[in-house]
Amino acid sequence: MNELAMKIKHPKRRGEWAELKFMAAAEQGLCVTMPWGETAQYDFVVEHKGRFVRVQVKSTGFKDRGGYSCSVRGSRGAYVGDPFDFVAIYVVLEDVWFVIPEAVVHGRWSVAVYPGLKKSKYGRYRENWEALKMLSAVSYQPSAISRQGSQSPHPISQRARDKGGAPSRSNKNSNSP
Repeated sequence: MNELAMKIKHPKRRGEWAELKFMAAAEQGLCVTMPWGETAQYDFVVEHKGRFVRVQVKSTGFKDRGGYSCSVRGSRGAYVGDPFDFVAIYVVLEDVWFVIPEAVVHGRWSVAVYPGLKKSKYGRYRENWEALKMLSAVSYQPSAISRQGSQSPHPISQRARDKGGAPSRSNKNSNSP
């Protein structure tokens, strides 16, 4: 099936196909919602236990030196500001996902993922679906800035980054701290 997906040459169509794959893969106790229109800088909102995160979906089939190179930028260059909380990269030929916090790829144009290596730079984010669920236990703390000089109003705490996740904005109707 994935060999057929590589035959989808139009980037918009392949992106739509990857988004469908994400919706199916993310059904692991998560509620996946797609925003209306195409002006958001993220593809999905994922909810778990009343907490929400924004996910940008990318896919790659470009094999380079044993890994796969994937663009993590918008049409006009590296994402700026606070575009999303996670990027979910689907490696088409390997049928594997990497769910990576935005802070890890912030300012980059591309990343190289290596599904066959356990100790690669992004290996800890392979099939990292639990990071999206973990957000229900981590609340947004404006003082928890992990990037020096960050322009982002939604910083990632070092504790959450170490666990492979990012804090979500607190639900104003929530009774939790």
